[in-house]
Amino acid sequence: MKPNNELVNRLFELIVFYRQLSAVQNPDGTWDWFLWNEIQEIGREVFQSNENMASLPGRHIKSSTNISITVYH
Repeated sequence: MKPNNELVNRLFELIVFYRQLSAVQNPDGTWDWFLWNEIQEIGREVFQSNENMASLPGRHIKSSTNISITVYH
């Protein structure tokens, strides 16, 4: 049970898209809020998938893994 690769790919696509847009458009809350919310939601899903994988029998994965998403402008 791995994190959904499609989710991870989508997460990185949205981060790249956010960075590209913020280079030409000020992230003032009119356009960036929905991208940022989507990035956070997918990040939570990936994190939850990792947590579920760590709880499977025979898995010795540190379950206190932190996922931090930093988007540089």
